[in-house]
Amino acid sequence: MSPRPRTGQRGRPRTKGERLATPPQLATQARRRKWKRVNVDVRGHTVERLVHVRDVLWYRVNKADLVRLVIVRDPDGIEPDDFFFTTDLAATGAEVASRYTGRWSIEVTFRDVKQNLGGENPQSWKRKDPNVPPACRCGSTASCGAGTSTLTPPAAPGQPSPGTPTKPRPASSTRSPR
Repeated sequence: MSPRPRTGQRGRPRTKGERLATPPQLATQARRRKWKRVNVDVRGHTVERLVHVRDVLWYRVNKADLVRLVIVRDPDGIEPDDFFFTTDLAATGAEVASRYTGRWSIEVTFRDVKQNLGGENPQSWKRKDPNVPPACRCGSTASCGAGTSTLTPPAAPGQPSPGTPTKPRPASSTRSPR
């Protein structure tokens, strides 16, 4: 690699080029002949889409490796453009679009579980006490015995849980004022 020519400025030579436009701007700047008409598998149905592929350097994410930007457009112009990024530079635009559409239903399921079923915590605790098992769908904290819980009720705030061993307090080295 030959050294870059000096620009007449002091300091280290520039390592990155001019800033690229945003993905929507790149989509509008792309020439018509750069778009390819491909068939994309969308949840079991084959749909025709226009795809534009461009390898870009996303400097903040990875300073050394290229990232593939795939822009997917509805040829009828009904749906908005979709923008996908991948580090797999060997993948075609149709492959990347099909991968993301297959992944979309999984992401929607994750969102629904978190919002509707209370799965935002890794183990979905109903109470803050770690000794309480996770709740089942019926609202019972027993292992789905539906109300046949043998657990003791939780303690009042600030009190130790029932069954927790308590340590005797150490004797104070100072005398009591009484």
